[in-house]
Amino acid sequence: LQHKSNSYTMLVLLSFVLFVLTITSVFSAVTIETVKKDGKVFKVFQDNSFTTKTTGIIIGVGTAAKTDDYINIGTVIAENNKDVIFFILDPVPGNFVKYDDNSYINSVITIKQWTLDKLIPINYWYIGGHSASGEAAADALKKLSDIQGFIGFDPFTVDISTLGNKYRELNKPSLIWSFQKESCFVNPNKGGVGFYEHAVTLTTTCQNNVIYN
Repeated sequence: LQHKSNSYTMLVLLSFVLFVLTITSVFSAVTIETVKKDGKVFKVFQDNSFTTKTTGIIIGVGTAAKTDDYINIGTVIAENNKDVIFFILDPVPGNFVKYDDNSYINSVITIKQWTLDKLIPINYWYIGGHSASGEAAADALKKLSDIQGFIGFDPFTVDISTLGNKYRELNKPSLIWSFQKESCFVNPNKGGVGFYEHAVTLTTTCQNNVIYN
């Protein structure tokens, strides 16, 4: 009897969980679409409860990262900015290195063409990236004339001599987040934290590549 009771309780709990997941998916207006086009891979996040999209934001993935790693942030941005269509981009799928600006530029062109094909009129474009893609986006921004601003998630710079110049001299509105701890390959001075006047540098021992926050 106890076994049957436990089984029944588990069945009820499982049914409740499935019900909650179903309700959540029904009422969530955010759609996520994976697009593979011209050798590029990008995820598209948009809230379909609001059909007019005026702003496009493109964020490139970090070194060794994939577009699937950014589903949470993409969903939150789309939910809270209904006039925004948000793209998570992998400019060089299968390649560990993400800081090539030419690949990033070609990816922006591909995404813009995708929006035209979908009849989505975008008035304002912002580009950026996480880590190495942040550097690629910053370099690409100098060659693209129709981009309104830059968004960086711990943007990286390969050449440490450019620290303090690369992101300050973009000549476009910029929003940059940073970190204070050290990873296996990136220290705070080579990431965005060095661009802040009162940044605090914390050095830690590298463990499994996930020390930074």
